[in-house]
Amino acid sequence: MVRRLLLITLLGTIALGSARAEGNTLTCSGSSQVAGCYLEHRVLTLGALEVTLGVDAQVAYAGGRTGHLAPYAGAAWFAPDWSVWAEVYFPHSGIPNIGRPDWWRIGFTLTF
Repeated sequence: MVRRLLLITLLGTIALGSARAEGNTLTCSGSSQVAGCYLEHRVLTLGALEVTLGVDAQVAYAGGRTGHLAPYAGAAWFAPDWSVWAEVYFPHSGIPNIGRPDWWRIGFTLTF
């Protein structure tokens, strides 16, 4: 299972960046210690508010960090020049969890 997670993450990380189609978004990134991808599906859009369900796959290969495969529920608010988002670990989704994911994450984007 760990090999499968590594393969999925590395293949997704080959094209670092984002792709958006049909309500799904795939985002991949990497660093000297961690590589990972986040796949999310929009379940609800109300104006500028978007609610999503996603799966985060992360492989750590240095620095003592651990990788994981974990489901998340999220929400984002989109404005013309900024956006803000929050994700919460969703352990009872039916998706198997591997590793120790963060319980919550928040972030923002500014355009200038």
